[in-house]
Amino acid sequence: MIIAILSNPIQVGDVTSLFPDTSFPSSGPSVEWLAANNAALVVTSLPYDSDTQVSELVEPYLENGTVYTVRIREKTPEELAAEANQKKEIVKAQAVSLLTTTDWVDLPSVTDPSASVYLDNKADFDSYRLTLRLIAVNPPVVVDPWPTKPQENWKTN
Repeated sequence: MIIAILSNPIQVGDVTSLFPDTSFPSSGPSVEWLAANNAALVVTSLPYDSDTQVSELVEPYLENGTVYTVRIREKTPEELAAEANQKKEIVKAQAVSLLTTTDWVDLPSVTDPSASVYLDNKADFDSYRLTLRLIAVNPPVVVDPWPTKPQENWKTN
């Protein structure tokens, strides 16, 4: 019997269910066994570093008795720059979003010491918001750690 995995890819584990009257090595078919039976392993994914590399589907090719349907290549400088810009835009959007959650701090009535209740630690919020504005204006690829929003300290008269 000849199994033509090259023209009809099947999972190694499926071989035993497809051919129940055939015995196979318990560790699975070896490269030699596959070659002797006109078959080959088909690799559809390979490990790669997604920060610097790309996995691409390609026309199947045979290398050292194994059929590959993917190739790993280094990202181009243009791809790396585009990803960095996208990450910066995400960081910028996050900084702007965090800023908007504390816009209320700049309302004069919130920090007026003559009011019956007022925010006593506006300076802490000003420092936090300044850091967020710096991130939004010139976003890095990664912010680690993000500034911590101060706790509100309310005073009463």
